[in-house]
This record gives sequence, C-alpha cells and structure tokens, in this order.
Amino acid sequence: MPLLPALECYLSQLPPHDPDLTVEQLRAWGAAMGFDGVVEPGPELSSVADREIPVAGGTVTVRVYTPEGEGPKPLHLYLHGGGFCLGTLAMVDDELRFRARDSGCVIVSVAYRLAPEFPYPTAVEDSYAALLWCRDHAAELGADAGRLTVGGASAGGNLAAVLCLVSRDRGGPAIRFQLLEIPLTDARGTLPSRTGLGQGYGMGKADLDRMGDWYLGADPRRRDDPYASPLLAEDLTGLPPAFIVTSEYDPLRDEGEAYARRLVEAGVRTTLKRWPGMLHGTHSLTAMLPEAAQWRDTCSRALAEAVRRLRAG
Repeated sequence: MPLLPALECYLSQLPPHDPDLTVEQLRAWGAAMGFDGVVEPGPELSSVADREIPVAGGTVTVRVYTPEGEGPKPLHLYLHGGGFCLGTLAMVDDELRFRARDSGCVIVSVAYRLAPEFPYPTAVEDSYAALLWCRDHAAELGADAGRLTVGGASAGGNLAAVLCLVSRDRGGPAIRFQLLEIPLTDARGTLPSRTGLGQGYGMGKADLDRMGDWYLGADPRRRDDPYASPLLAEDLTGLPPAFIVTSEYDPLRDEGEAYARRLVEAGVRTTLKRWPGMLHGTHSLTAMLPEAAQWRDTCSRALAEAVRRLRAG
C-alpha cells in the first residue's frame, strides 16, 4: 500500500541532518527531535527503577519495569535501537511501560555501551552480561528465570537475535521467546530493500552504512560474523520461537523477512508480520499514528501469549 499520509507529512517536517555529522553531532540531532507530541505517555507501574550491573571493564545501567500483580512474573530483556551508536533508556521508556503493563512481564531495558567508543562486540557482550544478570537476579526482581524472553527493535532486534545464538552456543541461559521488531540481521547490507528504500524514506542506506562502520570497523570480514549478522549463521536450529515485525518502507525489511524464513526452515516456530505503509522506526509514533499504537499493542499481545504458553507448559 502507499506510504501512510501522516508519514509523508512527518517526513517533510523532519529537521535536516548532514550525512557527514560526527557521532556526537548525530546524537545531539536525535536528542533535539524529542518525544513530545509523537509518543503516547506510558502508564504508571508498580515500580520503575534503574540499577547498575557489572559488565566486562565497567558497569551499565538497566531500567527495571515491574507491573502490578503478584509474582513471580515472566522476565523480558529489552535492547533499544539506534544503529549501535545512538539510543537511550529514555527513548523507549514510554513504550516499555505499556509493554510491561500489557504483557505482565518484568522488563529489563539495557543501556549497552555504544559505538564507536565501544565497538563490536561490546554491545553483544554487554547484552549477554545483562541476560546472565537477569537469570541470577530473577527472584529479587519478582520474576521467573524459567520464563526468560528477549526483544528489541532495529539494532536492538539484531542484539536480541544474536543473544539467542550466543545463549545457545554458550549453554544458556535458556531464552524461551524472541520478539524482533524491524531487526537488522545482515550487516553486509546487500539485500534489495537496502538500496530500493535507501533514500527518501527517513533512515537511508548512507546512515546504515556509516553506523555499521562505526560499530564494526573497516574490516569487511566482521560483517560475515553471525554475531553481527545473524542471517549468516550456518545453523539456526534450537533457537526459541520468534515473532518478527517489519515495515513496508524500511531499508531493513528484506533482511528481517529473510531471517524469518531461515528460522522457519530451521524448524523454529516463527510468526512474521509486515506492517503496511510504515517507515523504519515509526512504530514509536504512538501519539500521532493509530497504526503505531496498533503495532505496540500487537507486539505486547504476542509477548503476553508467548509467556502464557510457558506458564501453561
């Protein structure tokens, strides 16, 4: 279907940015865009609290969202997007308040360290350290480590998919479900939507290439590593069930859908939903776009259903 009219207007109003901005300038540009008027404020929860957790060489902050109700609750680890170079806990705060309330999960959102200051595989290892922390601290979080799931959007979708590979390859913790929204799965950037939708639709191919260089460095062989490009993993068997959502007008569309097909071929129970008329990242515009609120609610229901099955099992 055509691009949603509201998004055509949204594109026309975006502040311009120079493709040669430094990462610091790009972060400032993103922060200046703000969330007022485009993101629906999230609900109050039983508690929302930041914690510092250990990682190799330091600590990172996690934000723990605890919904109302008796525990132990399912436990969901969330990785934010931003091309591995941008993004903050605040960026996804409202979305995760809804997701915690509507799924019944305790959600742990991770401020993994960003490139280029902390290049690959720092984000992977920080995310895995957070996964281990979730398992080891589930009881004090009022959660059940046996119902541990992961999710994320864009670069965070990449990290969530990669965590499923890492946890399988390293013998745990067991991940029971993966919720991947607009995931980056092929760091080579060779599939048709990268080029065909790489200009004029918000985030462009040049932006993706630049952030990929900041994250992975100049060596092209890094892009073939399955922990950078999960689509290229030789073996996808033994991974948890997946719910994957893509956007019609997204340069990452083809690689997200290709990953879904490969999971199915590997015998992994997988649901794929392509959202018509949407751009990359516009699922967050819940205050201005009914379709974005529908996306948010669809993903929350998918997570709630996945953990309900775990409870029943």
